[in-house]
Amino acid sequence: PGGVILLDARAKAEWDVSRIEGAEFVGEDGELLDIPSLTSRATGAILVVCYCSVGYRSSRLAVKLNAAGVANAFNMKGSIFKWCNEGRAVIAGNGGALATPKAHPYNSIFGGMLDSDKHSYGDPEGSEAGTAALA
Repeated sequence: PGGVILLDARAKAEWDVSRIEGAEFVGEDGELLDIPSLTSRATGAILVVCYCSVGYRSSRLAVKLNAAGVANAFNMKGSIFKWCNEGRAVIAGNGGALATPKAHPYNSIFGGMLDSDKHSYGDPEGSEAGTAALA
């Protein structure tokens, strides 16, 4: 109670690369989220913060939560791309520490908003070999 609930509204492939520590995976647009359960948990929280890659999916989730009565739900402006571009810490999909903040670039269009040295598809070299865009 009194804390922040952090919701990751990205695809599983993105979550598997990296995430903000303490985040809960709720699937794209919150499809895995139990809204009634969150509503009762959110009552004691200061904020419910939603994020995705750039803010599109998470803003839709925040609106959905607001409509369901979670008045303290907000979108994180710039989402994980901005977070990583600012050099803030993220953890690997397996929970381990990452020396350099990296994120899955989602696709070639939105990936342009993430510094190229921060792109990762989950393979050790961080290359695009053998990967497909999500959208």
